Amino acid sequence: MTGSPVKYYALRLTPEQDLKMELLAFVRTHNLKAAFIATCTGSLQQASLRLADRKEGSLYDNKFEIVSLVGTLGNDTAHLHLSIADTDGQVTVGNLPAATEIYTTAE
Repeated sequence: MTGSPVKYYALRLTPEQDLKMELLAFVRTHNLKAAFIATCTGSLQQASLRLADRKEGSLYDNKFEIVSLVGTLGNDTAHLHLSIADTDGQVTVGNLPAATEIYTTAE
């Protein structure tokens, strides 16, 4: 059985862009059917996370470092988990809905 070759893309998102919306736009633009996040680093100035066993997301307004971002993306779907650290080093982890705004960059 032969598979399709793997293609890697490097993205740099800029201040005030929405992390999830920009990733979905990139997937649509490049007509990617089964994409995944290999790694991500950067910072946020607003984060929205849906924590484990919660039905609704929570909005966090602060400066955060992106500790990790993992997940899968399709044409109009995404299943992404984000780990962020605040200015005291406290880490918060959850499912990534929209409304997560980049502070300096996300790469």
